[in-house]
Order: sequence, then C-alpha cells, then structure tokens
Amino acid sequence: MRKLLKTLCALGTLCFFSVLSTAEEVKILYISSLPEIIKNKHDFSLAQIATAVREERAKSDNIIFVHGGASLGPSILGAMDNGAHMIDVLNILEPDVMGVGKREFSYKEDQFSLHAQSAMFPFISSNIQLKEGQTPIVGLEPYYVIDTLAHSIGFMAVTSENVIDEYGSYKLEALPLENSIKKTADQLRSEGAEYVVLMADTDYDDLSTYTADGTVDLILYAHNIGNPYSVDTGVEKLSKGMLDGQLITINVDLDNPEGKKASIELSDIASFEEDPEIKSIVESYGARLNILFRQQLGTTDTAMNTERNTVRTGENAFGNFVTDSIRNAMKADIAFINSGGIRGNTRYPAGTILTREHIQSELPFNNTVQLFEITGEQIQGALEHGLSCLDETDGCFLQVSNIQMEYNSKAPSGQRVINVLIGGQPLETGKTYTAATLNFLANGGDGFKMLQNMPKKTNLLSGKLLWEVVANQLEEQQTIAPKLENRLNDQATGSSAS
Repeated sequence: MRKLLKTLCALGTLCFFSVLSTAEEVKILYISSLPEIIKNKHDFSLAQIATAVREERAKSDNIIFVHGGASLGPSILGAMDNGAHMIDVLNILEPDVMGVGKREFSYKEDQFSLHAQSAMFPFISSNIQLKEGQTPIVGLEPYYVIDTLAHSIGFMAVTSENVIDEYGSYKLEALPLENSIKKTADQLRSEGAEYVVLMADTDYDDLSTYTADGTVDLILYAHNIGNPYSVDTGVEKLSKGMLDGQLITINVDLDNPEGKKASIELSDIASFEEDPEIKSIVESYGARLNILFRQQLGTTDTAMNTERNTVRTGENAFGNFVTDSIRNAMKADIAFINSGGIRGNTRYPAGTILTREHIQSELPFNNTVQLFEITGEQIQGALEHGLSCLDETDGCFLQVSNIQMEYNSKAPSGQRVINVLIGGQPLETGKTYTAATLNFLANGGDGFKMLQNMPKKTNLLSGKLLWEVVANQLEEQQTIAPKLENRLNDQATGSSAS
C-alpha cells in the first residue's frame, strides 16, 4: 500500500496521506543532514541506514521513516548532476516523508521541482512559496498525514528564510514563521491528526514554545553544527543526531492513559551491515567519481585548514589561494568570495598532493566566476556586510585578494571597518575597480544586495565554474604555498586569522 500511494503521489494524484497497519505504538525513524552518498569523513553510510530501516520495517508495519532534509546539496557529486543521484538512492530507501531545508535549493528552484517530482515520497514545507503570484512550488506539499487504523499522525516542516539570501533563491518568499506553524498545525488537527510533528530546518535552534503550548507534539530538527537540539518531544530534548552517526527512533504511544507519550532511542548507524543494493549503487557512483577525482593537480608546500570555524572567522590560507586564483585568471584589481562556498572542512598538512576531488569537495557549488566593475563604495559596503556575519559565524564572511583591511569585530555591526587598502593604496570610495567574484554574490546572494547591477566586463573565463578556475590555476602552478598575509586584521584581537 505504501508503494502504491507513493506512486500515485508521484504521478500527480492529489495525495496528502498514506495508510499503515494498526498498532498501539508507532515508531518514527529519523535521519537528516547527509548530502554526501560516498562514505568519506563519516564512519557510516546510507547503505547502513538502509539496513537499519529495513530491519525495523520487518518487525512492524507501524514504522514511519522520516527524512528531515538538508541533504540534496551541496555535494561533490551534486556539482555534476545537481543532486539527482540522491533522489535515486532515496527512492530505494523509501522515506515516508521528507522535510525541505534550504540546502534542498542548492541548485535553484527549477532543479528542486524536478527532484520533488522525481521522488517517490512527498516533499513538504509549510512556510515557503513562489514570490510571483504567491503560488505553491511545483512538487511541494504544505503538510502530510499518515493514518494508522487507530490513529492519524500529521507532518509539517519549516524551511529557513535564509534560503533566499544564502542560496540566491529570489523566486521564493518565506511566510511568517509563527503564523505558518500555527495555521498548518490547526489544519492538520482539523483533518484528524492526533499527533503533529514539526520538522525544522538547520537554522532553527529552539522552537520549544510550540511544544510547550501544545501547537505541535514533536519537533525534529535537521542536525547542524551548532544546533542545540535534534529532537524535542515536549518532555525530553536530545542534542545528538546524524552528525554523531545516530539514527533516532521516537516511540509514540498515543493510547497511554496518562497522555501522549514519546520516548527517544539512539542507534549507532555504523553498527549495521551495509545494504547490498544501496552499497552497489553507491559504489558505482564512487567508481565513476574515482576516475575523475584521482587526477593529481599539484602540491601544497604549506599547511591549510578549511574547517568551518576557521574559514568563517578570519583570513584563511586556502581562501587566499582561491581568491588569488580567480583574480589572476580574470586579471582583476581585487577578488573576493563568501566563506560559505568553502565546504571541505579539512586539514591539509604541508606536502599534501591535491587532487580534483580535493578542489571539488572544497568548492561544491555550481557558482561561476565573472569580472565586474565595482565602486570603492560598493567594496566598503561588501566588506562591512561580510564582517556583520562574524556574529553568527555565517558563510557571508569574505575571503579576499589584493585587499588589506583593518577592522574591529567588537564594534557595532556596520561600523567595523577601520581601514582598507587596495593594492597597497587607500580605498577611494568614488573610484571604479575591477573585481573577480561569483555570479552568486553579484546577484545579491548571502545578503550582498549592494553588489547587484555591477556592470560586467568581458573576459574569456567569464562563466566558468569556480572550482574549474581554481583547479586550472593549481595545475598550472603545480606547487603552491598559501599562507596568512594580514589581509584581514582584527584590531579587537590583534590577529589576522583564527
């Protein structure tokens, strides 16, 4: 029945519910935040998740497998197929429902709709829609109800409004959060849902007011670095999740005479055997990637660190290499990129042989490089905006080339820049410079609205993917030695980098 209903949903039949067999207790299996299918830094794999889910489903039909999203990108393979491979794998895993996070829009709105229509399971978000005409996004449902013969369980999801600026999804708009949650919860209750589950995107740290007041019964957070919680039952909160290699099980007993009860269990995903079918598919993708990624491009004579906190809080050696690469390639006065575009989260010892895999894993988005004319005033505004992102360690903090900036991270946001040099000379706000940067930033992505409408200049490399430009520069140089050069000097700490 589950497969039949999913097939009807995929074919466009109006479908907001599915049916499970009766049982007093329902088990909700929960995963999220796993954009890479290749077993890499994690000590677990999707093939092991498949086994865990299969074993639970073999014990009972009253299993609901929930995917919290944050998994369609960015990824190494996604840079090539825009995330389509993950839909192939998930269609075999068969989640009963999937929440939509901002990362599901890593490859833009049209690609998201293709994924949603290709999936044999529903994608849900209760608070985003197309801005034009305020219409629903193709392939996206506002909620989903799963009925047992005894009970109904409703699912809703909220997508971070940061999807608009951080991912350049300007076709979307986010509806007011509180209104969306309460309105959708009321709708689910009116349709008979006895237990309402809210799935929350990675940017939501604490929505416990909605379990406290009874609006929802359970909150499942997409796990992310820095999130305090992964689950909130209204009585118990959990902090561990997918980043810790844990499959979360919530046991829901709606017939408990003392009221609705939910208990949490954790399973170490690495303890399960790998499912042969999923393992075979992943290995086939891996074999194809290895052919491409084993290509050696060059060597770094100095150590580099692309761990998230380091890249987003100060000058970074790898960030210097990337921005120098695009400035040199585009023959620009300056270059800059948002630190959120660097995703490898890796330490490279001096002497590391860098391959195509290293570069693509560090720069997995399909951002292209362009040459622009930019005023000194726009440069000043962009630098100030980048410094405002220090407060939350956001990815809009800038890495730069041929720019030296002194700033005070303790000063009020918007007043942190102290002094800026371009090529060793004081920044002139009225002067026009040439800048190599990403199409994403030039379109106002990550909140850089001051960069919109910059005049484009002609360059042979304009429109090339960022990772391609960087890989080509590395291959030409063969040996690199990036280091910290006091490009970004925080007067509040007396240091140029973390």
